[in-house]
Amino acid sequence: VKLVKYWRDTMGEASEEGEQLIKIVAVYTCCSVALMIAVSVTTRYLRQKSENKLQWGLFATASWPDVCRGSWTLLIVLFATLPSIIMAVAVIFGSVLAAVERWDAYLGIEYVLSNILGMQSPLTAIIPETATGKILNVLMSVWALLCATTALGIAAGMCLVQYVSAMVPDSIFGFLRYLLLYIPVVLMLIACVTGGFLAIFEEWTFEQGFLYMVSSVAGLANPIVNLEVTTAEGAFVECLCICIELGLGGAIIGVVCSHPIVGRFILYFEGEAVAIEDESKFDESEKNANIADTESVKNANTATTFQTLGIVGLNRTVQCGRLARE
Repeated sequence: VKLVKYWRDTMGEASEEGEQLIKIVAVYTCCSVALMIAVSVTTRYLRQKSENKLQWGLFATASWPDVCRGSWTLLIVLFATLPSIIMAVAVIFGSVLAAVERWDAYLGIEYVLSNILGMQSPLTAIIPETATGKILNVLMSVWALLCATTALGIAAGMCLVQYVSAMVPDSIFGFLRYLLLYIPVVLMLIACVTGGFLAIFEEWTFEQGFLYMVSSVAGLANPIVNLEVTTAEGAFVECLCICIELGLGGAIIGVVCSHPIVGRFILYFEGEAVAIEDESKFDESEKNANIADTESVKNANTATTFQTLGIVGLNRTVQCGRLARE
């Protein structure tokens, strides 16, 4: 099967499993978009009936508890928004690259999807051969990387991520407990679930599926097990799991970056530029205070002068009155 697939890839023709994979991806993307549209329409309807319309977003409202709102929106991002964006980018870029290289469109989509997700076992062995295709491949790889990193940034700023960040203790021991114990346990549980599904479709043992997904999560250059996904269903499960792991990676980045220990380390490493700014602001405020004091002194002197002149004028008026009476 591998030899036949390699031969068809070399000839620029997609295999039956590859075509089935792209069809599954297309159906999943359409269903995800339809789900997001349905949820957004529902929230828009509820927003029109709400008194405080500013609290309502596209998929949730700020009036919900942070755990419920964050969990719901994070699920939409991980299982619908992020996979749809990545797969849509792969379809667009892969179709253009396939047209330039005169490949089957399915092969172009598989090639770009493998590059975006960084799969340890690429979906296709074909590579661009023309100069135009290579230049286009470089540009599309950079754009695809930017799309993936943008999705990571979105996941890092989600409500649930901020809620979990606030729960992490400020001490270094609490930070290390989350970083070295809780987060790895969550990743291992995800690898267990995804590896189990992958083992069902590929007819592997649970251990093989688990170790394969651990290698994928950790991004190992030398995998723990020497296995390759051969079915379309297994390839789809792997692609979806890697998309979810990308989103979780962004969430972990958000938790780590917002911790005070990391902030103090950055200040220790780079220095505190805020102190210089505060000193300049203090100097400027001190100058303004001195100028204000000088102006107040001038105004006080001016007022004293006018008061003196007024007294002198009054005395002269009194003297003139006396002379008139005399």
